[in-house]
Amino acid sequence: MLTQKQYRSRAKALLGSFVAVLVLIFLPIYPDLQPGKRTDGLTFMDNFFNSLSKYSSDFMEDQRDKVRKAAPGALDAALTIKPLKDAKDKNKTLIPAETLAADAARVLTAAGFEATAEGASLKVKGDCGKLLESAIADAELMYKNDGAAISAKYAGMNERAAVFAWYNTVTALAANFKKSGQTA
Repeated sequence: MLTQKQYRSRAKALLGSFVAVLVLIFLPIYPDLQPGKRTDGLTFMDNFFNSLSKYSSDFMEDQRDKVRKAAPGALDAALTIKPLKDAKDKNKTLIPAETLAADAARVLTAAGFEATAEGASLKVKGDCGKLLESAIADAELMYKNDGAAISAKYAGMNERAAVFAWYNTVTALAANFKKSGQTA
């Protein structure tokens, strides 16, 4: 059986080791992302786990390879853009299809494609492979938290709205291909 003195000495040893580890965590003795710089333990661990999660989920080059292998050619399509609905109330429209189609036309035109929006319909002409590569390039910019580059690319348009326009375009394009039997 342990005596009170033994309990106290164990508690002091555990408290001392906890304080020592805590002090080591907050000291700037760990390597930073920039060579030659030092950072504290919390920032070091944050950078470490971010690098693990981000580098293991970067599939942009894989998507580019898929686009190159599929080698889609000329595109002349009339796409139907769907409105953004509320997740809780499916009858409530958050953004009308007309607005989303206009945003998509703006993004596609700025990216070098012929695009016009008429209501919820979006007419697109251009190279399908280049369209998909442009969408991937903007997705990669957002992945790298470089929304300012996207906003500048599309004349001050909100970067999230621009990427959502790409999402709507590619989704409508996939539905169009599926309907026409061109699933590959």
